[in-house]
Amino acid sequence: QLLIEDPKTIFFHISKELAGILKQLGHYVTPMGITHRIDTETYSPKANSHATLHYQINRARKEGVNIIERPLSQVSSESLEALSYRWLQTKPTNTRYLGFLLRQNIFKPIPGTRWLFAYKNSKLIGFHSYFPTIKENSVVSYTAEFTRICPSAPKGTNALLTHTAITTFQKENIKTVSLGLAPFAPLSSPPHISNAPLTEFIFKLIYQHGNWIMNFKGLAMHKNHYRAHKEPIYFASPNPLPIWRLFKAYRLMTNGH
Repeated sequence: QLLIEDPKTIFFHISKELAGILKQLGHYVTPMGITHRIDTETYSPKANSHATLHYQINRARKEGVNIIERPLSQVSSESLEALSYRWLQTKPTNTRYLGFLLRQNIFKPIPGTRWLFAYKNSKLIGFHSYFPTIKENSVVSYTAEFTRICPSAPKGTNALLTHTAITTFQKENIKTVSLGLAPFAPLSSPPHISNAPLTEFIFKLIYQHGNWIMNFKGLAMHKNHYRAHKEPIYFASPNPLPIWRLFKAYRLMTNGH
């Protein structure tokens, strides 16, 4: 129905299955990154393959980092905004460009979202949020949404927040936790479904040389520590090189700034 109303529609962050359908309908599809999905039943940071992760978690604990899950409403908006501001100051670009990749107005309460906060000496130094996937009125998985870490937080704070979230959901019999998208991260074995080589080339350039926008490589490297199952996420367009449509989407996502 959407394509009937607007056949020029472009699609971001879609599954391989939907990308395949759109390809059959004449769209050009290409990977735009990788999601990392963790099986909570087999997760353990003590495994040899998680040695770096285990070290980071222990380091944060030794530095006195404490993780608490609580509703967003129980944390002052001033402390949240201040932490987000300090986090943004460490980014290689401003919010205008990051807005294309990061959702804005993150402190608007959304039912079912879980929030974990990191403290040291009672001071807020970081937080994560996780959005639920619900099937048949039950939560079947969570996806990491927002991460904010204070620049002065001890090393390993981010890993300890992620580890605490995974083990919390593990105890609740949640089978899957997604660490979210690593934008433009390349696949080790490119899928045959891709049929837009020019767009794919642009995305590869962004990943290789776009650290002034976002630390793409660092984000992908952090997620790789978890040895999670990797799944490609796709972009689809009715044109093989949709520069103008991408620019219009960018303008909308950044409120025209």
